[in-house]
Parts: sequence; structure tokens; C-alpha cells
Amino acid sequence: MTYLNATIHSWSLGIKTNVHILIPDLRPGEKPPAGGYAVLYLLHGYTGDGSDWLRLSRLEYYLMEKQIVVVMPDGNNGFYTDTAAGDLYWTYLSAELPQFITGNFPVSGKRAHTYAAGLSMGGYGALKLALRCPQKYGYAVSFSGMLDVLDIIEKCKETPNIIPHCSVTPNFKAIYGEPVKRAENDLMELLKHMKPKSCPQLKLYCGEEDFLFGASELFTKTALHYGLPCSFDHFQGGHEWGFWDTALAKALEWLPLR
Repeated sequence: MTYLNATIHSWSLGIKTNVHILIPDLRPGEKPPAGGYAVLYLLHGYTGDGSDWLRLSRLEYYLMEKQIVVVMPDGNNGFYTDTAAGDLYWTYLSAELPQFITGNFPVSGKRAHTYAAGLSMGGYGALKLALRCPQKYGYAVSFSGMLDVLDIIEKCKETPNIIPHCSVTPNFKAIYGEPVKRAENDLMELLKHMKPKSCPQLKLYCGEEDFLFGASELFTKTALHYGLPCSFDHFQGGHEWGFWDTALAKALEWLPLR
């Protein structure tokens, strides 16, 4: 794979931001596949950045011989949300970034060839892309996702250090406001309004020792209750890269990569 680290100006964020991109190598005289590559938007977790998947997992190894472009943006700690404080992370992720990718790289752009995935905070972002933009995404994957945001907000009020590995507790009031805009940012609420025929294929992974295991269980149960295509795979592991690397390999086998 060819690795690109692009620094782009984001009009929605009002700053320059980094995007890490993997694209298949081409031999001399070779052209991209007819119709373009599939594309995976792969999101990092809280306190991370777009380089995490490259540094901490075997992503590039798993993609050997795969015909796919992988896009790993920097999302800071904004929960991929247009925040109450005015940072337009959702607009950047859902509109501006895909426009940049489709305008500059030979990707298909078709729903069936467009995927979203992420870990923890990024799992939340990936499923929000699927549920709010179902016409654009055919598949979405959550690894140990922070999927029930309202529950996490309430628990953080009671136990400020409930989120492991995070040196700073998220400022949920600055992100979501008070009260939370449920219709836009609550995945459980979004599930209620999703029609089975238009819903992307949803896949969840979570370690059985993970503090967010219950959120993946609840999301799956809720999705299946509404007849949505969702499955949940779990095995031993916590909220850590050993689990996410193994789950990533499984997810890349599940996605219809060419």
C-alpha cells in the first residue's frame, strides 16, 4: 500500500487538519479498477488521532493485495459531532471529507463500496455515519463503541473517571449541549427511525471484559428489535489494541473487499 499524510484546509472546521490515507500500489502501466476502489473511513478513539490505526494495529499488513482506499481523519476529541461549542466535526466527517476524497482519489463513490468503521468514540462515529447517511454507506463496523452516549454522560456525572485510559474526562456539555440533541446524536434514537430496507449492514465487535460491552449488547438488541441488519461478535478482551487488532482482521474479512 502507498501511504499518504495529507494536510488539508477544512472549511467547516476553520483549520488545517491531517488525513492519513492508504491506497493500493499500482505496477507500471497498471490502472485503478474500472469504477474505482472501495473506500473505508476508519475512525480513531477518544484522545487518539488518525495515525493510531497505522501505528498500533497491523492494518497495512491485513490490506495486502486488497483493492481498497482507507481514510483515517483526525477527529480530535469531538465525538464526530457538530458540537454545542461550535466545532463542526460532523459536517467535516460526513460531507467535506468525502467530497475531498472522491474529488482527489479514484474511489467508487457507490454506496455498496463505501464503508465506515471505528473504535470506541470512532465506533460511535462510524455507526452515526451509517444511520444518518444510509444512502451513502453500505457497511459500518464498531469496535468497542461508545454507543449509548446518554448513558455515558450520566455515568460520567456520577463517576468522572469512568472512561479508562483517558487522562481527561470528555466535556460532554461542550460537545452535546444541555439537554442533548437526541434526534441527531443519540444512536438509540436514530435506530428507531431507520427503515430495514435502507439500513446499511451493521457489525459490532467488543471484548467481553470491556467496560462498554453492555452498550454493544444494547445497540444490537435494539437494532434487531426494529428488524435492522446487525450482528455482534464478542470474545475475550478489554478496551485495548490487542483486541482491536484481532477484531480488525475479522472485520476486514467480513467486509466485501475486492
